[in-house]
Amino acid sequence: ACDKYPSTLGNSLRFIFEHVKAGREVVSQTAGDMAARDIRTHLSRIYPLSVIASLSPLIGLLGTVVGMIEAFGLVALYGASILSDSISKALITTAAGLIIAAPAIALYFIIKNRIMKLASLVEVEVENVITTLYLEGDSTDMNTPGSKEEKHETKL
Repeated sequence: ACDKYPSTLGNSLRFIFEHVKAGREVVSQTAGDMAARDIRTHLSRIYPLSVIASLSPLIGLLGTVVGMIEAFGLVALYGASILSDSISKALITTAAGLIIAAPAIALYFIIKNRIMKLASLVEVEVENVITTLYLEGDSTDMNTPGSKEEKHETKL
């Protein structure tokens, strides 16, 4: 199933089952590290969306400032009648920046929230598997510290 449906959870579970004899602490730590790396990779993929959402209003504001400088330059040359047209053109860049930023930042946080929820689910499921294997499972089938076979050998 892990090979058929590759995922963060699948990769972690494959590691757990392949290294079950390594001991609970080692398997738990390594599986957790693997999942955390995978989650960071997913988060890094949406980072450009955050950059776009953050920069687009600033670029729009820059356009407004440039337009306002031009407008006031025209007022100095031709009088106030040309001012409203130039200001209107200048504000278009601010509107464009906000039109880009609002959905981009909303989408970024929606995707980030989903990734974090999935990360929490993976963490819970990995911990459930580890708990089942090491604490609730029949330890006689595994050569793990604390198994019945080792306890018997220790007594001899």
